[in-house]
Amino acid sequence: MKNNGIIILVLLLILSCQKPLQIDYPVMEEKLVVNCLFAPDTVFQVQVSKSQKTDDSLYATITDAVCELWANNKLLEQLENNNTATYCSTILPEIGKTYTLIVKHPKYENISATSSVPDIPIISNFNLTDYLANYDINSESYLSGLELNINDDATTDNYYKLDFVISDGFLSDCGGFISNDIVLVTEDLFEFSPIFLYFSDELFNGQTYNLSFMASTPQTDKDFSIIYKAKSLSKEHYYYTKKMLIYQHHKENGEMLQAIEPMLMYSNIQNGYGIFAGFSQKIDSLNYHITNK
Repeated sequence: MKNNGIIILVLLLILSCQKPLQIDYPVMEEKLVVNCLFAPDTVFQVQVSKSQKTDDSLYATITDAVCELWANNKLLEQLENNNTATYCSTILPEIGKTYTLIVKHPKYENISATSSVPDIPIISNFNLTDYLANYDINSESYLSGLELNINDDATTDNYYKLDFVISDGFLSDCGGFISNDIVLVTEDLFEFSPIFLYFSDELFNGQTYNLSFMASTPQTDKDFSIIYKAKSLSKEHYYYTKKMLIYQHHKENGEMLQAIEPMLMYSNIQNGYGIFAGFSQKIDSLNYHITNK
């Protein structure tokens, strides 16, 4: 699959003790930009902007575009925006249905993208196996073992995202992931300190797979819950969010200061930049009682 690249321009001033270094920003071709991640529980919400050639801001909002939503070569509706940069539909996305978004503006080339909503993931047997039984030298913290089963559909390629939140009177991310599970290791993402887990079914297509990993959990004498969102991602969503994870990691750690080449961001927008991609999700929780230790 041929990906459109969007150049992420992240050139910062490097301070010296005498005077700042002058940096020339590379020129970015001016095109329409679309961002829309859609799921069955919310209407389509499409943000439209344009890329800019100046170094003041990478994007400027567009409030006078025409956004059309299509399915099966039929126009479903023209999205309304009420003079804002967010264009909304009146319909909910349907699982298994393929949608095409076409955005038009008199000053720019028409752009389009196609994606669909995959089936809701089938997750079972989510368990905390070893409470604070593993010490991680890098984070200097104790991690708990977690596992769950994924019942994968053999008729299609599937892509997944797992999001965990701890509820112990407050809500906090369940990060610090470590795993020797071949499915997760193959994704090659742990070096980027993910707070979510991403993986495909390439190694277990059509099987019920037991996924195991370790994560940070509270050191507490009180019971707590782990809330999880298991998401099935379209291929477009999967590649986009993985690339975004890597970009955010480099940005937060200042590693792009030394970058010789700009990072190419995944995009499925024809003649433009951005993302239009579907997903579905299942939300559930695990209640853990400290007396279980």
